Amino acid sequence: MENEKKSSTHMNSDPTSVVAVDLNTVLFSGYKMCLRLYLYGDENARRTHMSLFFVLMRSDYDPILKFPFNYKVTFCLYDQTPAQRHIIDSFQPDIRSSSFQRPQSDMNIASGIPKFCPLKMIQQEGNPYIPDDVMFIRIMVDLGNIHKTLLAHAVT
Repeated sequence: MENEKKSSTHMNSDPTSVVAVDLNTVLFSGYKMCLRLYLYGDENARRTHMSLFFVLMRSDYDPILKFPFNYKVTFCLYDQTPAQRHIIDSFQPDIRSSSFQRPQSDMNIASGIPKFCPLKMIQQEGNPYIPDDVMFIRIMVDLGNIHKTLLAHAVT
């Protein structure tokens, strides 16, 4: 399952709001999730790094899905030049965390990579990641053999 989202913002401002984008992955996996972006960092990374977080959301399919959610999540910030020096980082969910249990409310607590990318890389003039104030972030979730897993849950 892969999904690409585009976010536009002005790098010279310091927004306090969070951008949350529904990834609409229900059609692919049954899991509903979103990306939470803190352009100027979150907590310990504030004003030093861009932070990216993954959020599980409640879905109509939750009763038949495997929890805790234990699929590797990878974020990629695209270098939009031919050099293609993308910034890529990933994490394996901590299955003990409430962030990856079956959602009991609309959204679980976000979990991810607080220090995804140093701000100096994306704030410099002519950087390849946000030309014309547009960035592309790809979120990849390695669902492996999810269809076999779903079948096993359906017959047990």
